[in-house]
Formats: sequence, C-alpha cells, structure tokens
Amino acid sequence: MVFRSSACRAVLAFATLGVSQAFAQEEGVVSEPADAAPQARSWAFVDETTVPRAGEAFVQARATYSHYSASPTRPFATNVASPGSMGELGAEAGVGGGVSLMASAVGSDAFASSGQSSTGAVAGVRYAPALSLENLRVAFSAAFLRELTGSSGAFLRGSATYDLGAWRFGGTGVVEKVFAKGRDEADVMLVLGVQRELVPHLRVGVEYVGQDLEGLVDDEEAEGGARHFLGGTLSYAFFDERFSIVAGPSVGLSEGAPSLLARAGLAARF
Repeated sequence: MVFRSSACRAVLAFATLGVSQAFAQEEGVVSEPADAAPQARSWAFVDETTVPRAGEAFVQARATYSHYSASPTRPFATNVASPGSMGELGAEAGVGGGVSLMASAVGSDAFASSGQSSTGAVAGVRYAPALSLENLRVAFSAAFLRELTGSSGAFLRGSATYDLGAWRFGGTGVVEKVFAKGRDEADVMLVLGVQRELVPHLRVGVEYVGQDLEGLVDDEEAEGGARHFLGGTLSYAFFDERFSIVAGPSVGLSEGAPSLLARAGLAARF
C-alpha cells in the first residue's frame, strides 16, 4: 500500500504539473476544418475517434508493462493489463465513408513459464460518422478477438471526443463477450480522459480506466471484480502530424488492479 500510495502521488503530480502549466496558456487551438486529415493519435487508453481517409492507413506499435494484474488474459478490449511486458503491432486502413478496417497482433511474456500460448489478436471494422456539431467526433467498432490464452470472443466499442479550445475530452465504452466456459455473460470497460495542448502538437493528459465493471453489480463476476486505475500521459505529434508518440505511467486505485502500469505507443499515418 505504501508503494501504491507513493506511485499514485507521483502520477497525480505528473498530471497536475502539466495541467497547471496549461492554464497559463492564453490562446486556444483553432479547430481543424471538416475535411482535414485525421488527427494525430494522442490517447494511451481512450479509443481514437478519427479513422484514416480512403487510401490512407495508420500503423501503430505499443508496449505495455504491468507490475501485477489478477486478470491477465486480455490486453485489449475490456482488460488492458497483462502481467509483465506486452507488445502490440497493428494497422488500420481507410476504405472511405468514415469506415476503416483494423487488425492487430499482441505478444506477451505473461505465460511463458507455464508453457501456455502468449499471443493474441484483434480484427474488425471501425466507423466514424460525420457530425454537424463542430469539434465533436464519435467512432464505433465491432471486432473479433483472440485472448493471450487462446479463447475467442467479440466486442462492441463506442468512443467520443470533444475539442474545446486547447482542451480535448474523451470517453470510451466497451462491451465484450468471450466464448469460453466459466466466463461472464458480458464484460464492461469504461475509459475517460482529458488532455490540454501546452504548445503546438504537445499534449498533457490524465486518463482513467475501469475494467470488469460488471463486477459492481454481479458478486459472481468471473475475473474477481471491478478494477480501476488512473494515469498521466504526454503525447507529441510531428512531421505534419503524420507521426505521434504517447507515453505515461498509471497506478491502480482498487484491489486487484495493477499497482503500476506503464504504456508507450508510436503511430504513423501514410
């Protein structure tokens, strides 16, 4: 608990420093025109709400380290924490009309000592409709998944972001079903975040993740109950926002959550 408390204070100090500096900025960020290229990817956990245009694609690589998690099999969808280190490589291609196809592969050292499979994958479709309300973006995803231990499932995901001057607010909700014996009828995750642009292309933010939230109303939740964690992030876009990096530490806020989780990602638009 001492470690968790100290780590939590460090993460909050990290986020508070950036936000306090952000308030000192006097000018907001001018919103992009509707036909502008997709925004650089700046979230660590909130699902992005822009998709590539037809003929364009995003390629993304991510690395995640978790000090501990009692529910280790799914490093995506409704569980973003796998014990030990994890690597992910994915791509998303635009097909037009706000639609894109996505796929990613995941590898982890979580189960190497037990001889179990340690690879997973996600494949699906995303849709980001055009909205009349300026600066509000939404996206919806439907995908199949393969857990690190081999079970298969599917999930639906909805996400929204809103730009208000230099501020960006985001939220993602996920409902997932794993087709395996002894699993929940549905797994639920919620992610909330806020970011502030300090200088052009450099953002500081805070993101909250609640996973297995069905455990709040179901005492027999299969993964051991709801888990919550909070983290600070920094992101930077460069080369005309065709490349972006994001990284930050997170700490667990509840029993069973990872005491420390760190994530870093690199995205490129072609």
